[in-house]
Amino acid sequence: MKDKNIYETKKPISSRFMSMTQIKLFFQKLQVSAATKKLYFTFSKSHDLETILNILQKSHFIAGYTKNTSDNHFKIFLSYDIQGCCVIKEVKTVSSARQRITITTKHIRAFLNDYPYSLAIIRTNNGIMNIKDCWENRVGGEIIAYLK
Repeated sequence: MKDKNIYETKKPISSRFMSMTQIKLFFQKLQVSAATKKLYFTFSKSHDLETILNILQKSHFIAGYTKNTSDNHFKIFLSYDIQGCCVIKEVKTVSSARQRITITTKHIRAFLNDYPYSLAIIRTNNGIMNIKDCWENRVGGEIIAYLK
């Protein structure tokens, strides 16, 4: 019987889910694209990103997105108001790979009262949700980012 070192075996990381560094990179690219008034930008495709994009689209922070199957990327279109200003004013990533910031159901109501026009994206046990869905489902989790 071979002596197995448990520290040498690593589980393969699925391309279906995004790491916190990938999520942070996405939101940085979103913020730069909004500040430079780009119409769209591209980012590599994953299941978590599609969920985040659906949340952003329902909240009208982005106009939409398309899936490009040939090069495995999403094309994300930004939303602009009548004056030509981007709808996204500020993007902040809260959690990082080293420090995970969580929110409980007790603090969700206070967040909704303090920041009524912002959107918080939270990773829960039920998947990635916006903060209003977390309040309705009475579930807390890790705050990924918030947008104004």
